[in-house]
Amino acid sequence: MKNEYVEMDKATPDGTFTTPSKMNIDMLALRQYCKKNNIPYESLTDEDLKKFVITNKLAN
Repeated sequence: MKNEYVEMDKATPDGTFTTPSKMNIDMLALRQYCKKNNIPYESLTDEDLKKFVITNKLAN
């Protein structure tokens, strides 16, 4: 899964993209977090990645 984030980062210089997926990831925030903390994508844990999952809940 981490390699997918590396490829998405390369393909989305501004952090914006759309893809059919079960998870929506805030790539811009993820990129900023990695740069700020000097962490390569490959070193992220699943817990780290969960911080950047966007959940959209519709109000009833």
